[in-house]
Amino acid sequence: MKSLLRVALTTPFRLVLLGWLLSISLSVYAQDRRVTGRVIGPDNQAIPGVSILIKGTQNGTTTNATGDYALQVPGSGALLVFSAIGFKGQEVAVGNRSQVNISLQEGDQNLTEVVVTALGI
Repeated sequence: MKSLLRVALTTPFRLVLLGWLLSISLSVYAQDRRVTGRVIGPDNQAIPGVSILIKGTQNGTTTNATGDYALQVPGSGALLVFSAIGFKGQEVAVGNRSQVNISLQEGDQNLTEVVVTALGI
């Protein structure tokens, strides 16, 4: 019993135990959570087809016909990038929220070039 107590009191054992406890606590904070919301335009109408990406990843979704979306977000430090044709893009920090509603403003991007491709039969 005394030899077991000596092992438990050594510095390397304490460091290993501390590292194990920290890894458990960090894994709790790094879990994905569901974020939902609605995207509207300047006229308070829902915008369907808005692309929503988690910045720095390939994970994302689009809004449905009523402007609603749902997305699994890793951690609280995630940034959501909202973009749609004809609207200014917007980045929003999720933080501790589970619902992120935004209003997109109309963009002043004009089409400068159109490419038409015709296929013959």
